[in-house]
Amino acid sequence: MLENSPLWGLRLDYEEREGKLVDAKKIYEEGFQLGRQVRDALLGIPDRLADILAAEPDSANIGKLLRSELELALQQICEELGSIIHLNLPYVDIYTIYL
Repeated sequence: MLENSPLWGLRLDYEEREGKLVDAKKIYEEGFQLGRQVRDALLGIPDRLADILAAEPDSANIGKLLRSELELALQQICEELGSIIHLNLPYVDIYTIYL
């Protein structure tokens, strides 16, 4: 088997240098951090909007406010995701990530 060959370690080193292999622990930690950021961003919306929404009589405006806050939170998450996975894209937005 190739795994028992002395060349296996060389192959793994090569693939890591080429960016084909990543450290699973690092990916887990970054995913965990991103999950916390998603949670915090979304759970912060009610606190930011509670007074504004309570005073808003128009349900259409309430919908617009909620959508705007959700889009802002998701955009910030996408920007963070782009920096975590080192996307070489000029612009990453929530619609790019959905695709």
